[in-house]
Amino acid sequence: MGEYPEALSFFNKALTIQKKTVTENHANFAQSFNNIDATYYKLKDYSNALTHFRKALDIWECVLPPGHP
Repeated sequence: MGEYPEALSFFNKALTIQKKTVTENHANFAQSFNNIDATYYKLKDYSNALTHFRKALDIWECVLPPGHP
């Protein structure tokens, strides 16, 4: 528990792999950003958390239909 820097490293590696395999508008990309923002939130780095959350939200707004829960 509490190994957030290591988790962040793995999430960033996953993001690097995804950049090579899917478009940046793919839902998996949004999920990776969401994982990163949740980790930054746990680290109380709210500025970085918000930045990554906004990236995830932008993607989800593009790939999901309006009104999607």
